[in-house]
Amino acid sequence: MGGSFTGFYNDENVNRLVLLNPDGTVNSDFKTDSGPGNYSVLALALDSEGSWFIGGSFSAFDGQNQGRLAKVSNSGELDISYLSAGIGFDNTVLKIISLEDKKEMVFGKFTKYNNIPVSRIARLLEDGTLDNNFNKEQGGANNSIETAVKQVDGKIVFAGNFIKYNDMPCGRIVRIFTDGSIDPTFNIGSGFNGAVYTMALQSDQKIIVAGSFFRYNNENAAAKIVRLFPDGSRDFSFNVNFETDAAIQDVLVQPDGKILVGGKFAKFNGQEFSRLVRLNADGSIDTSFNIGTGFDKVVYALALQSDQKVIVGGTFLTFNESSQKRIVRLNSNGSLDLSFDSGTGFSKGDVRTILVQPDDRILVGGTFSGTFKNNIVSRFVRLLKTGDFDPSFDARLNKNLYALSFTADYRLVIGGDFNSVSGISKHRIARLKLCLESTTWNGSSWSKGYPSGGKEVFFKESFSNLISSNVCSCSIDADKTVTLLSQNTLGIEFSYLGSGTLVLEDGASLYQSDDDMINTGIVHVKRKTNPIVRYDYTYWSSPVQNQKLIDFSPNTLSDKYTSYNTRLKKWDIEAPSNVMIVGKGYSIRGPQNYSITERSVFEGVFKGIPNNGKVEINLVESGLYSLVGNPYPSAIDADIFLNANESKTAGALYFWTHNTPIAEFKYSSDDYAVYNLVGGVSTKALSADDKELPPDGKIASGQAFFIRSSTSETIEFNNSMRIKDKNNAFYKPAKIENSNSTKQFDKHRFWLNLTNEKGVYKQILVGYVNGAANSYDIRYDAESMNANQKADFYSIIEDKKLVIQGRALPFEDSDQIFLGYRTAESGNFTIAMDRTDGEISEKEIYIYDKLKDVTYDLRSGDYTFYSQAGEFSDRFEIHFQSENLDVENFENNTNEILVSIKDKIIDIQSLKENLKDVFVFDMRGQLIYKKNSLSAAQLKIPNLKSSDQVLLVKIVLENNRLMTKKIIF
Repeated sequence: MGGSFTGFYNDENVNRLVLLNPDGTVNSDFKTDSGPGNYSVLALALDSEGSWFIGGSFSAFDGQNQGRLAKVSNSGELDISYLSAGIGFDNTVLKIISLEDKKEMVFGKFTKYNNIPVSRIARLLEDGTLDNNFNKEQGGANNSIETAVKQVDGKIVFAGNFIKYNDMPCGRIVRIFTDGSIDPTFNIGSGFNGAVYTMALQSDQKIIVAGSFFRYNNENAAAKIVRLFPDGSRDFSFNVNFETDAAIQDVLVQPDGKILVGGKFAKFNGQEFSRLVRLNADGSIDTSFNIGTGFDKVVYALALQSDQKVIVGGTFLTFNESSQKRIVRLNSNGSLDLSFDSGTGFSKGDVRTILVQPDDRILVGGTFSGTFKNNIVSRFVRLLKTGDFDPSFDARLNKNLYALSFTADYRLVIGGDFNSVSGISKHRIARLKLCLESTTWNGSSWSKGYPSGGKEVFFKESFSNLISSNVCSCSIDADKTVTLLSQNTLGIEFSYLGSGTLVLEDGASLYQSDDDMINTGIVHVKRKTNPIVRYDYTYWSSPVQNQKLIDFSPNTLSDKYTSYNTRLKKWDIEAPSNVMIVGKGYSIRGPQNYSITERSVFEGVFKGIPNNGKVEINLVESGLYSLVGNPYPSAIDADIFLNANESKTAGALYFWTHNTPIAEFKYSSDDYAVYNLVGGVSTKALSADDKELPPDGKIASGQAFFIRSSTSETIEFNNSMRIKDKNNAFYKPAKIENSNSTKQFDKHRFWLNLTNEKGVYKQILVGYVNGAANSYDIRYDAESMNANQKADFYSIIEDKKLVIQGRALPFEDSDQIFLGYRTAESGNFTIAMDRTDGEISEKEIYIYDKLKDVTYDLRSGDYTFYSQAGEFSDRFEIHFQSENLDVENFENNTNEILVSIKDKIIDIQSLKENLKDVFVFDMRGQLIYKKNSLSAAQLKIPNLKSSDQVLLVKIVLENNRLMTKKIIF
């Protein structure tokens, strides 16, 4: 019956659909999950196989988008391959192999992933996106892939019911290279003549293959199981030759080499063995494994615990005439283990997959629902080693679970035909976090080894030298202290709790990846500045909750705690007792007992519950600067932060440095180190002997910085931005010996410095990067904050004064960069090449001084010039071709190039070489016209949008000679 009814029928909960027995009672064998998710059932039809077609005005059935028509089995199970829509896989996942690089190999019945064709095989990246480099533009398998194994050389063997892979014939089994292509050295001949359901890899890399087939490469395999050599040929020493009357569903190789075989059979190798048998290494039956009368129904899943006891799951209701509903544990000799108390077992459905954790807790998945030992369950549970229900694990699925796999970083990947996990939409594959075992420190030793991935860690006593570890959770007892050493990271998957204290030495990190984790334990986060004097200010942001300003720096004068008022563009004095708002930046002066001349290191300690999860900061309005900061006890990735907030910020971060003492209570020559997606520029102290490392894209814990808004919305910090290390780059920057040691070949950059003998230092960066344009772009172009009172140095685009400029790829030798500068005093200045990377390292770089009409090779040395005080935005250009070879003044080439103006039309003619490119700039360096790839002798430029002014016309010929002409427009 179908309709619009909901509620109860004879005390049974119903939702628009119900199957009644002839006497009018509810047929309990027919049960959907959520059923029609909205609106009515209007039509019903039954096919010859007993499946129901259900039509109506609903758009979802059992939580699955169905477009008003669904097909269910005679038990009410949705056929997800019928008209199924949605994200993720479009059909069942049957097998998952986790790879060492945190990618996942996925196999099953699906043909699409996120609507992209992937026929029964796919590789997913760590973030769950499809790896497009796997089996690129190939066809995959033409039918289901049921099982797979990964060999020690990284090659993968998979099998199932397909007869073609990538349009090549292969009898239900194939081996592939890591890129998804077929390995032709795997010699299977004609392969199998029936479906393969399971495989197991021996330590010698031989492969046990089993299923419903009875031939392999035209050789008889009546027992439905064979062993293959690593090259795919059959191992005839594996002695199983006689009839097995039904399919084998699972095979498990024990550490001693013996082989457990389970399935639908009642007779194996010509002998009576009901659904389970154990073989010796040569394939003969192990008679010491005695299961009595065995199982009454199918065995689908086998697993071993650490004591070599066997967990068995399936559809069975009895074992050796004892009631054991769908799960049982056997002793190593095959007898029933009475200490495993499964009680009434699973009330409905089947166990299809089992995975044992390192602590012997048992993950069980399948088609079951109803109850397990009177606990409500839905397709996925965890049992304790004793067989009791584990109430701490709750991950209910709305459909079946067929595959379980631990990842390299101790997470769990599950696959099946579900589309919901604990109410969250996940289509047929999901990754879960869970604790696999525990270890306890008692003051002298660990109960189960040093803290490591997947472990719950309990500190019953203090621990003074913790080094980098990834754990599931961490708990410290009251009055105990655990110290994480500098430059080390404690990664926690779930929670940090307890009444003790975790001390993070300067540069140490507490890393958490899940925004939803709630911490209750206390941390002390130590942060050291480089040496400062009393009057130096440092920008701070709290990585803990409820941190008072005075508790962080108790010896600072009461009126020297400040925050930046974005709207009023001024500094506000903060009361010392104020609590630091999470994500907000504060400026705190050095302690009052510090010297005003001799520098000392300041160490502040943040004390409280560590921040975790999403943090939002209001930007007030567009175009204003806000002082914000890293809210976590670990570094964050600046690139991820900028990309996540790309529509909300001007795309650059500004870090204050205090390299010289304050004079008359003011900073006079220092500036902001700047970072954007192109890279970073640094500042330099008068007393510094070495260069300093510019911001490298890692924002340390406790670090505050300025950003400029492009909207009035909020910016967001979240755990996806956090990184596990590099928590030591707190400004001031650290010294480095050679910043060219690591080249970034996806960026092609050069840095220029403007200096004088009186301590002026300004650095700019120009980089050719993917995504950048030669017009102004806030993601790749960072404007100068103009905070240095003595001087400024910048490149120019569209009237913007840039400390970082991003340029478009591909790089062209004909490109030009316009430079400007400002100085408060006249005198001699020097422009010098700081460093280069990428392809720019191989290019010539010249500075053209228009005032002197001099072109100078910056790779041969520094360029020194004299300047009056003032601002100059049209004196210097950067070229990548020398004047002697490629750059000629127009006056010396009147016989080759003619430029004229009449009626506001610019006419350019070349008498010898064709024109290649033409650019027109105003005297501020703004590009107002360009024409590329001309391949013509003449160009006319009408209707140029420009007021009366002097313009620069840059002409590039097809022989790459470059000429510049000043014209009055």
